[in-house]
Amino acid sequence: MSIGIKGQYHPSRRTIAALLAGAASLASVRPASAQTRTVTGEAGPVRLPAEPKRIVVLDAGLAGYLFALGAPVAVADVRFPDGRINRRTGFPPLWNRQATAQKSTALPQRPDAVDLDAVKAASPDLIIAGGRNPGGVLSRAVLKELTAIAPVLVVPATLPGWREELALIAEATGRTDKVGGLVAAFETRAKEVAGKVALPEGEIALLQANAAGIHEDPFAIAADSGLARTLAGLGFKVFDAAAKVQGGKPDADGRVIVPIASVLDVFTAPNLIMVSNGPVSMGQLCCDPGFRQLDAVISYRRWELDESAVRPDYLAALRLLDMVESNFPKKA
Repeated sequence: MSIGIKGQYHPSRRTIAALLAGAASLASVRPASAQTRTVTGEAGPVRLPAEPKRIVVLDAGLAGYLFALGAPVAVADVRFPDGRINRRTGFPPLWNRQATAQKSTALPQRPDAVDLDAVKAASPDLIIAGGRNPGGVLSRAVLKELTAIAPVLVVPATLPGWREELALIAEATGRTDKVGGLVAAFETRAKEVAGKVALPEGEIALLQANAAGIHEDPFAIAADSGLARTLAGLGFKVFDAAAKVQGGKPDADGRVIVPIASVLDVFTAPNLIMVSNGPVSMGQLCCDPGFRQLDAVISYRRWELDESAVRPDYLAALRLLDMVESNFPKKA
């Protein structure tokens, strides 16, 4: 049966409990520190305030780390590739609750630029730039202008995964004492999910549709990608479809372009996870002549995950665990 998780995200009670437990284990008074610290980002070493009070973050994915760490976010860019926004608050579903609680403000969106006037008006003492989402990519083009407003940490897009990104942002905000508890909360939740899911028989291939349309070349997601490693940790046998693409070189998200004519030769595993991409969904894939002949599609052994699963930040990684639990339940 094909199941998809879309729309507003509401974390499971167990995920919320895991987060609260992680936070509780970290409750402590941080010792007094110097007024600044030096942290190395994509642009090299930069001197940052030891305990920033007003942070502007220009990448929606990086904002999730700040909210998880409890850092004070004055303004955040809200642009994820999927474009989902809570219409009432103006925040993405992934961290809508945390941003609302902090009374953060959404950065006004400009199609091809960062709103520098809005950044300056926020009077930040720290700007978090870089990352891989739309706002973060645009921030690299105006680094000089941003630096004139406040100290800027540019988070490299090449960091291996959410653990490394979390560690860097925690260092930049003076919250390294919280990292252990957040990681422990994830591991606890992952162990719980691993014990509750019904694993499919045989290997499972990972496919992401092309956002340009179902008729365009899709992506095969490599077995050493962040998504694949998370699934393997839960007990899934991940099929390395990307390795079957001749001359294919994985991008930063572990994806390889698959010529549409080669789909049947690449995604040969008996099971398939499709990661949605923009408007392209599993329903479209199953009706398309280029995909509906796949064994996994014919036998109804295909499942759909939200596109945040490809390379999740910390909150999206917890969301991924919720999606897996919902998609692969054990029969009562």
